[in-house]
Amino acid sequence: DSLSGGERAKVMLSRIIVQAEECDLLVMDEPTSHLDIDTVEWLEDYLLDSHCAVLVISHDRYFLDKIATRMLEIEHGKSREYKGNYSDFIMKKMLDLERMRKEYQHYMSEKRHQESIAKQMYIDNPFLTVHKTRQKMIDRMEEKEKPEKMEEITVKIQAAHKSGKNVLMTKDLSVDYSGKMILEHVDIDVHKGDKIGIFGANGQGKSTLLKAILEEIPSKGELWMAPGAKIGYYSQNHEGLDLKLSAEEQILTVIGRERRGEARQMLARFLLFGDDVERPMSTLSGGQRARVAMCLLLLDETNLLILDEPTNYLDIPAKHAIEEALVEYDGTVITVTHDRYYLDTVCTKMIEVKNHRAICFSGTYSEMKGRKNTKEIVMDADEYRVLAPFTNWVTGKKYVKGDRVLVAPADQKSFQWAMDQGKLKKTGGRQRKKVNVLDAPKQGS
Repeated sequence: DSLSGGERAKVMLSRIIVQAEECDLLVMDEPTSHLDIDTVEWLEDYLLDSHCAVLVISHDRYFLDKIATRMLEIEHGKSREYKGNYSDFIMKKMLDLERMRKEYQHYMSEKRHQESIAKQMYIDNPFLTVHKTRQKMIDRMEEKEKPEKMEEITVKIQAAHKSGKNVLMTKDLSVDYSGKMILEHVDIDVHKGDKIGIFGANGQGKSTLLKAILEEIPSKGELWMAPGAKIGYYSQNHEGLDLKLSAEEQILTVIGRERRGEARQMLARFLLFGDDVERPMSTLSGGQRARVAMCLLLLDETNLLILDEPTNYLDIPAKHAIEEALVEYDGTVITVTHDRYYLDTVCTKMIEVKNHRAICFSGTYSEMKGRKNTKEIVMDADEYRVLAPFTNWVTGKKYVKGDRVLVAPADQKSFQWAMDQGKLKKTGGRQRKKVNVLDAPKQGS
């Protein structure tokens, strides 16, 4: 019981790895939950080298991109299989949905047309049976499946004003616990609008750093917070939730009991409806509690969000919604996370906590770790105008009608389906654009 979630996960993983040496099929349910990034990347390499087949349930998008060769999506009580990894699946699913939508529209249009003809035949001569023949033809038409409407979490985070250029600074910050040094000589300089991701191995002091910043635990050295900072804090353990209350009651304790309708609207934006908002939160799933906690976070206007593992327990669509809202947020964000996709999508600066120190880097996780040996080059890019809304599911970015998009040869693939569906139109303009491409190994290396 004294082990952390990450330590327990490593113990279970060790047992499974021993068993895997003798098995033909390895079944894993969310194996990367609570694991730090180094352990996840070790697991990825192990599975790729393993002789056995692997069946895995996971919401870890980088993990699925690395190890998956086939994807099975379970949605609305149905399953659909796609060849390739997670990124391939997203591309193919968007194409499938567009194809199904067009086929269904064509089917319904033709059905209405034939029904109109049959009706007119009956009006013209009700004593003939020709209209019945037409109706039989309609009944024999191959019915096309109506695409399920994709329910989306809608999140908008309002930033409070009056935040100066400098938000937070630490100098020679140190934290010790019972005589054991956790952090030392930590120098951080946070400016307005920074989106900072903090990562590192379990037990290195990431959450401790957040608690020191929030002054929940004592520290030594210098810590300065802007007087105008309005902080919103999200805890991975959801300590702010009273699990005896329902989600609705929890919201009403903050906004006032007379605003019940407004509370329901807020929860509905996070896809929480009916019985789920009325029963005690102790009976909700981890993902549902996470959405309630995120809803609470958004009740107040803030200009500094401090988030501890905000994507834990969330499914992939919910992660995309939160990430997109944070990208558009005008305030400052400091996040502890093991989610590499989040670190690349939301964060523009990294802090790696290692050996009691904080190593700072300006850029994404992939840029800091040199994933895929990428290099930045400048390419000519065609300018496109967005004709219809769409989401680039590789980056998670949404585009609306009228947006201008620069597409270089290196990122053509991620926009190809939108082009094929007529959602993008070339304007004729061209600009130079920085892109990351694979750095081919040198000959003889």
